[in-house]
Amino acid sequence: MASKAGYVRFKPPYASLSPEMVQLMVSKGIGRNAWAVIIALSSGIRSDRTLDLKSAQRIAESTGLSEKQIARGMAELKAKNILAPVIRQSKDGTRRVDRSCFGHVATYCFTKEAWEFIEKGFSESIREVD
Repeated sequence: MASKAGYVRFKPPYASLSPEMVQLMVSKGIGRNAWAVIIALSSGIRSDRTLDLKSAQRIAESTGLSEKQIARGMAELKAKNILAPVIRQSKDGTRRVDRSCFGHVATYCFTKEAWEFIEKGFSESIREVD
């Protein structure tokens, strides 16, 4: 007999990970801190590969990790070529890597390699936006 129960709905913000994202994380051997960080960041992914801005404090509040654990998780995601900071252009035309500092949270994006792997799981409506 089939269940008639509906699916639960989470309060925002929440993250949905596609099977492709899970496969990418497993294939790269991602550790527990990086898993929690990527899940926290995945609540806002844009079609240009960038992620919503989230400070270490906001990630800590949603995951229960300390800011040091978050830093280790971010370092692992960068080292394993999953995330990278975006390149910003200053008013004088010079290009530089975006960095977090007092009063500013850096913007991160998926690397092209990671994006090519996970984009297979996007719906057709998302692909048409690009």
